[in-house]
Amino acid sequence: MNCPSCSFSSPAGFKFCGQCGSALCATPKLEAERRQITVMFCDLVGSTDLSAAIDPEELRELVRAYQAICAEVFEKNQGHVAQYLGDGILAYFGYPVAYEDSPSMAVESALEIHVRMADWNKTVPQDIQLRTGIHTGTVVVGEMGAGAHKENLAMGETPNLAARLQGLAQPGEVVVSDDTYHLTSHRVAAESLGLKSLKGLPQPKEVFLLKGVTDRKARRRMARARRANIPLLGYRSQREGLWSLWQRAKESTGSGVALVGDAGIGKSRMAQWLKDRICREESFLVSLYPTFETSLTPLVSVLENLHQEFDSESDFLKKCPDPEQSRLLKELLEVEQGAMVPGRQKQRLQAVVKLWARMSAERPLLVVCEDCEHLDSVSMTLLRMLMGALPDNPMMLVTVWRSEPQDEWGEILKLTGLATDDLVTLAKLTANEKISHDTLVAIAARAEGNPLFAEELARNPSAKSTARLHDLFMARLDSFGERKPTLQRLSAVGRRFNQSLVQALDDTTDEPIREVIDESLTQLILQQEDQEFSFRQGLFHQTCYNSLLRKSRQRFHNDVAASILEHLPSWADDAPETLAYHLSRGSSAEQSVPYLQKAGNKAMRMSAELEAIGHFSKALELLPDSLSVVGQRIELLLSLGSAHIATKGYAHPEVQSCFQQAREICAQIGDPEPTFPALCGLWAYNFVAGNLSQGMEIAQRLLDLAGEVDERRLAAHASCGQTCFILGEFDEAVKHFEAVRRLENPDHHESLAFSYFATDPAVASISYYAWISHLRGQNVKSRAQAEEVLAKARALGQAHTIAHTLFFDGILAYESGDETRFATRTAELYEVSVKCDFQLWLALAGAFEAIARKDPELYIARLGLLQQTGTKMGETWFLFNAYRLLKAADQSEKAVHVLQQVRQIAAERGEKFYLSQLDL
Repeated sequence: MNCPSCSFSSPAGFKFCGQCGSALCATPKLEAERRQITVMFCDLVGSTDLSAAIDPEELRELVRAYQAICAEVFEKNQGHVAQYLGDGILAYFGYPVAYEDSPSMAVESALEIHVRMADWNKTVPQDIQLRTGIHTGTVVVGEMGAGAHKENLAMGETPNLAARLQGLAQPGEVVVSDDTYHLTSHRVAAESLGLKSLKGLPQPKEVFLLKGVTDRKARRRMARARRANIPLLGYRSQREGLWSLWQRAKESTGSGVALVGDAGIGKSRMAQWLKDRICREESFLVSLYPTFETSLTPLVSVLENLHQEFDSESDFLKKCPDPEQSRLLKELLEVEQGAMVPGRQKQRLQAVVKLWARMSAERPLLVVCEDCEHLDSVSMTLLRMLMGALPDNPMMLVTVWRSEPQDEWGEILKLTGLATDDLVTLAKLTANEKISHDTLVAIAARAEGNPLFAEELARNPSAKSTARLHDLFMARLDSFGERKPTLQRLSAVGRRFNQSLVQALDDTTDEPIREVIDESLTQLILQQEDQEFSFRQGLFHQTCYNSLLRKSRQRFHNDVAASILEHLPSWADDAPETLAYHLSRGSSAEQSVPYLQKAGNKAMRMSAELEAIGHFSKALELLPDSLSVVGQRIELLLSLGSAHIATKGYAHPEVQSCFQQAREICAQIGDPEPTFPALCGLWAYNFVAGNLSQGMEIAQRLLDLAGEVDERRLAAHASCGQTCFILGEFDEAVKHFEAVRRLENPDHHESLAFSYFATDPAVASISYYAWISHLRGQNVKSRAQAEEVLAKARALGQAHTIAHTLFFDGILAYESGDETRFATRTAELYEVSVKCDFQLWLALAGAFEAIARKDPELYIARLGLLQQTGTKMGETWFLFNAYRLLKAADQSEKAVHVLQQVRQIAAERGEKFYLSQLDL
């Protein structure tokens, strides 16, 4: 090791220099990092004229004196002189060590320097004046330079903007950006100079001229006024309200509660207070902890809870005596392989709600979900379903939000801050060392009602203010010294991480992971629950992660992914979204593509189509433009198209885009295997969107490609038959439907139903066939076919196929004048649509209801819901029913107009299946 005093090289292990005896203390090199700092530029006014007026030696003494004044003020206020630029000074506040109120220290330092310079001018013959510019923002700060001349400098827009502001200032003025002013408005008075166009910025920026430090007595009066509005003694009224709602829930009148408040205001503490209190009673508790990293992974926190409930087969027998409910939960937990059919996932979610309701029948149940902003869409759906079950069961759902939620989650309890006495108590309990009562009171005053601020100040009692929590957290992070980089990189693992991943990282990297985790637990940075660690405060986790340079983040994400692949290989299948998360943020993001694809497929199996869209879209974005991955690109496009169908319907433009891209790629490389499903998707889009000529062309192409594969031939004949039916070519349609009958095989149903049509094509074809029989006057045959297809649909148990069949049987009942059967099918269609969240079939059930009520206005309004999906198939029949209702209601003029629309659609699109039945 080289001696810092004499540069003598001493052997390793020496604590003192072998030549001069100086201590050999290894000063850790500051790593480059991203952080928020406040940058100040000071510049001497008229230095050129001054250099011409006085001797260079006198000028040197003047500049040194002015620099000494600045350095003294900076040192007092934790500022750091980054560079002396001739007669200018570049200073940083918040680096190399962060303080909790660096912007305020910067502006007060600038004002104090100007006052000191004014006093100094009285002692010298020259009038020395400064211009000063200040801006607060994000920078990358680290070592710059080469050779022997190196220094730590901040790079980015922030220093440049501070220099521009200095140029706007007049002699003796301090000009700051709006960013700095808003952070320091409680400490300084300022005058807006309006919007200014600054070189290098695309938009004008508001700037402020500092007038001075505000009166400290006035600031204290403002703080007392704010504290006067804070609830007494730790949210007493909110706690009483929360407990009252729980007591009511125990009496079978369940309810929802939304805890709302700023970061650190005490929401989690309030939720924990309720948990602790009910645990002293005979009650059940379900705690859900979603995080940002899992926001695209369906049901992570829910499944964690369910895995604890069902540890063995005996748990299912004991807690789920209903075999169907037990099967659904096993599918959700992947204990059993479930069918991938539309509506199945909603049934599984209903099984969870039923489980919780059954638990509540034994003992009252409390469900608490924190950080709801990070909930995945499937978990959000589950909680909405739970909300619907609350009034009839002794359950309460508590959701925790940073801002007031838009949806209805029950009664809203807002937390706005703690009273001073409570903050004093909290600071006393949190402090690492004994603190005087006066200091505790001062901490409580500076915390301004925020308990998290009070905790941080109690651990750092020398802090002077808490204007912004970000600076407090950076100060806390800086206190880790040499271990700070490891804590920063550990934040890349995620807000929450388990013991097995820690072990994998410890075995793979040279980082002192274990030591940093132990220290973080001691310092209350992390908390441990069973085999899982988590950052106690989400904002502190974000501060750590955001302070990393992009390359450092990428490097550690690479390390995490490598650790998982080496030591936790099962995660590649069990938790592909975790691998995808780290690989996509690593230095070779394209390596995440296969895991994004796996994560998307996993999400599709769980009917989490929104999350699947996110994974598939990200994979396509990262996939290189290379012939070597063309097959993977086609698969992703097909999967993304299927996900869009589930969320937006067959006729959405994004559905067409995905399948069209896949089709074009297939055509370019000679029509490989994926050509058939790509064309199936395109046929479905065109058929439902009313593009019948294109649909017929694609259906014929499917027939050509089907070859001798029975599954494909069935799908192709079903496509051709259904298109011929809508075109009114009944003879051709019957030929195709008869072919479907010959090819039908029980082994085909599940794969075809999911992969191609969502509705089983064989069953759907019989429904169309029954309608043809009805239109031809073969009522006995039609009725027999309708009964046959309904029995098949029920036997298959596929909800989407059942809904399709109920809809067609409802049409036949209506057309036959069987009002009783029509009413029954309407009710059944409504029930299955609500149960499985089928928006299309729900809209059609609503249309049936309007027909039964003979209400033309209601019917037309319900058809509006159908039109929103882009669906135009069968529009002549739907509109002709509007004509019938309007005519029966003596609204002849409107009826004639609708009939003209029917004729126009039939002529333009060729939709002629119902022309022979028009009552003209």
